[in-house]
Amino acid sequence: MADARVNLATPDSCIARAEQLAEERLHAAELLFGYRALVRAQDRLRMTYERCARVATSPPDEGDAEAFRRFVRWLDAPTTPLADAGDHLAGASVDDLVEALLGTLTRRDRLPADRLGADASLIAFHTRAFLQAVYEPPHGDEEAGDRCCPRCGWPPLLSIVADDADRPGARRLACALCRTRWRYPRGRCAACGEDDARGLVFHDPEEFAHVRLVECEACGVYWKEIDLRRDGRAVPEVDEIATPELDVWARERSLQKVVTNAMGI
Repeated sequence: MADARVNLATPDSCIARAEQLAEERLHAAELLFGYRALVRAQDRLRMTYERCARVATSPPDEGDAEAFRRFVRWLDAPTTPLADAGDHLAGASVDDLVEALLGTLTRRDRLPADRLGADASLIAFHTRAFLQAVYEPPHGDEEAGDRCCPRCGWPPLLSIVADDADRPGARRLACALCRTRWRYPRGRCAACGEDDARGLVFHDPEEFAHVRLVECEACGVYWKEIDLRRDGRAVPEVDEIATPELDVWARERSLQKVVTNAMGI
């Protein structure tokens, strides 16, 4: 039985799945190898920074800023603009780094892009990757929650469907930052909360047995849903990255993603 609660990804499982999908899905290989490099840098940070595994309500401070500076030097950025942004961040002041980390954590428009000399989206790639490593990963899941994560307040990246022992076809949302998972009604929009199930449109591409795109007609937002009953090998956060053509399809129809994934897609 594919229970979403026991399918929480470890760094090793993320890397193995990224490598497997890179071989199967050549058009997404560059993204997946970039994600592999990100996971390796996050794992190195967890092993060397004594202040990792904190709760997501603990605000970043000067110690985090210096650890972040080291992290961006370790990170093998997959594109030249990201690498350039990392160089700017590595040379930034402690105050600017704390402000950038806090702005990402709270999802407020507080990224000091002008002072850091880099685009806000490129800064957010690095700050989000760092925060994902620093804040405590969940040891299980929350029983229920609203549209935002009950642990850190971030929106969900995706939804997961799996058979629980007490509920076949249970649906969970997965936080885009701290990876917490929580139960959420299948007929309700993960973005606006509209609970008229008739407004949710499910797009099932033939080439993906276990990944589909969910569109809310009420708010024009979409996200991806991973069905672990159809592929128990899936690592939801990795399989989400491995399907960029679904994002292209959605953008061509003027749909807005609930939140970008770790690679900024």
